[in-house]
Amino acid sequence: MVKPAFTSHPAIESFRTAMGMEVLVVPLTGCMRTYATLAIGMGAMEQYVSRKGDGRLRLPFGTAHFLEHLVYHQFLSNIGMEGDTHAVTSHWLTCYQVATTREWQQAIVPLLAIAEEEQLTVTEFIMRRERRVISHEIEMYQEQGNVVVDQLLKRALFPSGHPLTVDIAGTTRSVADVSAPLLQQCFDIFYRAERMKLVLVGNVTSDEVHARLGDFESIPAEDSRREEVIPTEKRWEFYSSGKGGVVVESRPVPLPFLKVGFMEQGVPLAGELLLRYLSIAEVALEALWGKESEFYQSLFEQGVIGDHFNWESKAIRGCAYSSLGGVTANPQMVVDQIKERLVEVSHLGLAEERIERAKERRAGKHLLAADDLRHYSITLAHGMMQQMMEWKRLAILKSVTISDVEAWIQSHCKIEGLRVAVVEKG
Repeated sequence: MVKPAFTSHPAIESFRTAMGMEVLVVPLTGCMRTYATLAIGMGAMEQYVSRKGDGRLRLPFGTAHFLEHLVYHQFLSNIGMEGDTHAVTSHWLTCYQVATTREWQQAIVPLLAIAEEEQLTVTEFIMRRERRVISHEIEMYQEQGNVVVDQLLKRALFPSGHPLTVDIAGTTRSVADVSAPLLQQCFDIFYRAERMKLVLVGNVTSDEVHARLGDFESIPAEDSRREEVIPTEKRWEFYSSGKGGVVVESRPVPLPFLKVGFMEQGVPLAGELLLRYLSIAEVALEALWGKESEFYQSLFEQGVIGDHFNWESKAIRGCAYSSLGGVTANPQMVVDQIKERLVEVSHLGLAEERIERAKERRAGKHLLAADDLRHYSITLAHGMMQQMMEWKRLAILKSVTISDVEAWIQSHCKIEGLRVAVVEKG
């Protein structure tokens, strides 16, 4: 099956409906299923919003996730045989997804209803139920060493109170502060067609989508639900004053969890510049820490790290961070090896063949990921929110040079900026 995500596939089409919703259609010949993903421009990073006439609203941590629960139950929980449903909140956005082998036009009705509905169904019983469910989620995650070490690293990288230092679901205390009126206000502000992206992947054609979405009516400019949002980045102008150094906590884990990371400001905000930045970052990190790197092979052969010791890279609103970690028998040895590797690269650079191999591995990873259409549809939605055309990624990866990689490492991976988090056995 051709992967249109990484080619200039002529069948890919994007357009806006009369309501202002941006739509991306990715037809896949021979595919039996259709995945429809509705992305909302509200994630865990949103902490302050302004509603005309009401002043500024403070959003407790976990508000976006709490709202996701309510919206899912109201619109998607009773879809029945029409399709499989899924919802997820990230720091960037909230996604609702329907996957079906039936007529997709009927299956996406609940997604379109989210854009058209003005009133949430919120009772005191529903609020108590969801607080209980979410609090249980939070407590459960706090028992997982990989989740705890990730939060510890973010506290080392970012200042106290920054949204990235708190779990997407919030805390049991912040969830208790989320009220029904506040959720309705957030629904009014964020859950509007012009703040939404709709991605359709699989057994679907552009002509069918145009025919189905042509029924939408335009919302008048003077509509009373039109709101102004204060961007979060104006409220979080500090990114470099985290705890720093090493942060350690004890948990009942069989082996220690380690995560190290770096943070960088001033990266592109959106568009092809951001996609290129992320592409250079993934090639650099694959060359430095990937499973074919000297660093990984040496520690793996010594039994210090295992298969699940991985890196990741993310960028949001002009700030980027990367991390490397997993279970390890000797955290200090791994940290020492990371520092030695960075010193070595700063003096000797990276071999050209190492960069080319890293590019090949990353291209292969993306092609493989495109086979998981559920995940791929959400990836496309994330890209749309950041004005990135994911189907250009292969071409951009191919264009990455050794100079690009070495400049990124010099800018991002500074030893003095290294932060370390450990969940030790205790």
